[in-house]
Amino acid sequence: MNGYAQAQSENLQNPFATDEQGAAARSANRILRRNEHLIHAGDQIKHAYVVVSGVLKSYINYENGDSQVLGFHIPGDIIGHESLINGRSFCGVIALDTSSVKRLQATNDTASQALINSMQSEIQRLTRQLHLERECSTAARLATFLLDYSESQAQRGYSRYEFILPMGRRDLAGYLGLATETLSRVFSRFREQGILGVSTNHVTILDPARLEAASGKAAEESRLIC
Repeated sequence: MNGYAQAQSENLQNPFATDEQGAAARSANRILRRNEHLIHAGDQIKHAYVVVSGVLKSYINYENGDSQVLGFHIPGDIIGHESLINGRSFCGVIALDTSSVKRLQATNDTASQALINSMQSEIQRLTRQLHLERECSTAARLATFLLDYSESQAQRGYSRYEFILPMGRRDLAGYLGLATETLSRVFSRFREQGILGVSTNHVTILDPARLEAASGKAAEESRLIC
């Protein structure tokens, strides 16, 4: 997804496996239950994974007990870039609902290049997120996130204007650098203004033009290419 997705699944089909290997990989997808970790901070990463279904969250914990959401990973996203150097993960990755992932075997130059491209996209996303938190209003942050998520839904063949956010308010607030109460107020404001229809995590974009306007000039400038 533009804004936080690392790669789209159509770019991952051929580089990593032959047809026979792909069929075997599909039968060996790893299923993760809600709140089950794919990766713990400090794990040595020997394999990268592509998300097949569901959604996962990457995060870090601080010594004082606080945590920071780094990103959300939806189908087509790559997790585990550290596998390129057999390195250790600095963050944890946990399933937010029942999810499945497929192990990627970066055994050739094409597969390795796909991982490098994915890593570049992740760096761009993190840079952009830092700019949003520093420069943009609370409304612009949420509007930009929803526009990005809407685009990712459309790319996957789903409705651009009606979807269920897979993450809870607390996780989304943490990702956007907001207090949960502040995020709830912005959702309520957008609903009162007729920009969104909101029922728990079910979101309907009623006025795309006004949502785009709410993202603001700073949000537009934050669509950086590093």
